[in-house]
Amino acid sequence: MCELCDWKCADCELSATECFDCWDSVTPNILNWLNFTCVSECPAGTYYDETLNECPVCNYVCKTCTGGDANSCSSCNKTETDALLYLDPETSECVLSC
Repeated sequence: MCELCDWKCADCELSATECFDCWDSVTPNILNWLNFTCVSECPAGTYYDETLNECPVCNYVCKTCTGGDANSCSSCNKTETDALLYLDPETSECVLSC
């Protein structure tokens, strides 16, 4: 059965509220990859990709980031074993020890 997408979604597939594209003329209009919603600004764990007007997910070691790779972190997550990671200010990478 077909159903209409949420008013913010220009395209949806899995459900009416899980967007794959946002309307350009409507605010919020940035696609958030964490939960496939349209947002006004990117939440923690994502970064703003101006070219795509999307919020892709940060590298898994980053809590917050400015890009999608491991050397674009602005703060760090913990490891799977709950060890703290430290942000190296010179490389913007998350490391086990300084």
